[in-house]
Amino acid sequence: MPDHVTQKVLDTLIERWSIDDDWLVRDDNGFSWWGCPLGQRINVEGPHEIAGLPTYHLTFDVPIFDVADVEPSKLTSLLPLLNRAWNVGAFLVEDNVLKLCGRTYFMEPTAPFRTDQMATVAITAYEYALASMTELVKNSAELGIGAAKGILDNDHPTQGPRRDMDEMLDVIDGAIRPSGELAVPTQRQVDFEMAYQALLTKDRWMPEQIEGGVQGTHIGREGTIMETAVFRYQMIEHPLLGHGYLTTFTVQGETYEHEDDALAASNRRCAAWNALEWQHTDDPPLIALGAWTNNIGGPDYNPLRADVTYALFEPKIVGAAESAFIAVTGAFARVQLLDGPRQVMQA
Repeated sequence: MPDHVTQKVLDTLIERWSIDDDWLVRDDNGFSWWGCPLGQRINVEGPHEIAGLPTYHLTFDVPIFDVADVEPSKLTSLLPLLNRAWNVGAFLVEDNVLKLCGRTYFMEPTAPFRTDQMATVAITAYEYALASMTELVKNSAELGIGAAKGILDNDHPTQGPRRDMDEMLDVIDGAIRPSGELAVPTQRQVDFEMAYQALLTKDRWMPEQIEGGVQGTHIGREGTIMETAVFRYQMIEHPLLGHGYLTTFTVQGETYEHEDDALAASNRRCAAWNALEWQHTDDPPLIALGAWTNNIGGPDYNPLRADVTYALFEPKIVGAAESAFIAVTGAFARVQLLDGPRQVMQA
């Protein structure tokens, strides 16, 4: 049986989404539900002791495509493209299945806030996964993924495939985009000041304030895979979701003679790091609701350098009272993963 913390989180999500019992399958660690032909898995792992604290992980997972027959190089090129357009969760491949995934961690006192946050992010990602499947099927030949097929046999074990659409899968048009039509209020400038002050306290970071946000440049240790990392935290207007906060964390890579070689190296590293983030449940805990992608068109973009960028967008409707703290501490956690002992992550 799940403990009372896990039970409360799962019950809250089921109630918040008004999930019909006919399309729900529960177990001790979570539940699966079908709001459309695709199923979504919600899981709570833990508690695990991290830094002496009982820590849980709340994840969502939407299988989209069977890619067993797709050439690996096509997938490593496609994944950064998908992740660059989205930034709320990560597209990755696991067991020959293209998935849209996300994870957050929480302790018992922060469970209500994290559950509220995930209730919005996970249902938005679920709707986006369905739209992505439709677009990928339509454009599979153009994208070079050949005979890839949408996973339509991931059905409810007794009800079979769901043909109608759950009304909750109108969250983007019904709630997210209308809320994001108005800019983030100027009162939220305090978030940027918090981020700036946090950067000032960290060794080897050189912070500066920028228009609509803050950024800091980190100089890596000699001999590591990271030479320079740039953290940016600013207000933007997402093309799909409206106004909100964008966190980007760009790690410079090696320089190549040809652009194609630099892009290929960046794509490989993105795939490896997204997979690692999805598997990572150790110290330091990470909020993995964004994704690693290439830095095409980003600040200081160099087409001959294999940079990678972690991008996380928080829609305005989420009400990210802790946005600056999460963004900054998440960036430093990733520095610890990249800068030092985890040389296995080199592309």
